[in-house]
Amino acid sequence: ALASALPTAQAFRLCGGSGPPYPQYALSRDPASGALWASCRQQARLHRISPASGETRAILRLTSTPYSIAAGLGAVWSAERGPVVNRIDLRTGRGTTAVSGGGFSYIWTAAGSVWAADDEASALMRYDPAGAKTDVFRQYTGRTNGLAMAKDGTVYGAQEGGRRVVQCLKDG
Repeated sequence: ALASALPTAQAFRLCGGSGPPYPQYALSRDPASGALWASCRQQARLHRISPASGETRAILRLTSTPYSIAAGLGAVWSAERGPVVNRIDLRTGRGTTAVSGGGFSYIWTAAGSVWAADDEASALMRYDPAGAKTDVFRQYTGRTNGLAMAKDGTVYGAQEGGRRVVQCLKDG
């Protein structure tokens, strides 16, 4: 482990120390297993990390280069700052296209859906993996690059363009 600037935190190297610091959207916690997943974009790798020890437990070589990831719903989902959202199989590392057609940069899982910010269309997309359906949840999102969901299912978005947090009503 590396020395950390935070007194109670552990730090460790990941992605071979190459490239710029990796942003918060390159790390995701799987709510079902508790495992941490981190993407190394330049190496096209996905690491499963033990939260208890900081050890890398698995390295998947990917067929894509994720910009942001979200773990949940039995997979790791990735957006590449382009027109595709991939579902990454946790055994093989192979990605299959789940959603296509936008300029997807950020991705989350919540309330049984995969959520993707389409920066080009300024829209928040919702994908239902069970029914393989995609819809526009909210249009004119002000470049939403953060998403949180309350226990009651209310969606909140952090707007980069508007520099504010907005509440999305159930109908978008």
